[in-house]
Amino acid sequence: MAVDGVLGNVKVAYSLSSPISWVNVPQLLDAQIPTFSREKIDTSVMGTSGFKRSIPGWNQVSDMTLKVLADLDETTSPAHAALASLNKAGTTVWWRVEIAVNRDSTKWKAWEFQGFVQEFKPVAPAGGREEIDITVGFDGTAFTVYNAGASAIS
Repeated sequence: MAVDGVLGNVKVAYSLSSPISWVNVPQLLDAQIPTFSREKIDTSVMGTSGFKRSIPGWNQVSDMTLKVLADLDETTSPAHAALASLNKAGTTVWWRVEIAVNRDSTKWKAWEFQGFVQEFKPVAPAGGREEIDITVGFDGTAFTVYNAGASAIS
């Protein structure tokens, strides 16, 4: 379970401003970070080999999905309220995901990209805990992966 936006050794934050000032996504329960999937373009030419040929095409960046323990009170969790507002406005912001690379959590591998809150979905099952499912769609021209170093998310 997450404590103050840290799921085990994973941190997720977003930034509304430049220079970048990271806002932690609090009460993080689960995070699926974006991955790349390169399309395959068929370049086969009719011939005697009998084999189809392909070349690599564009990279497709998958969505990032987050699950957080819900706190819909704007006074106790302004970050969750801000995420709902970003979803409503369709605003693209910078995102940063950090994963600890050592047990002491002193070095973090980081990914940064631009994205928008595609879905902000409160889930309140009867008799269960209230959660929010958040989907972040990629909207940028860069996806940067940093070598392990100190955390930029406080």
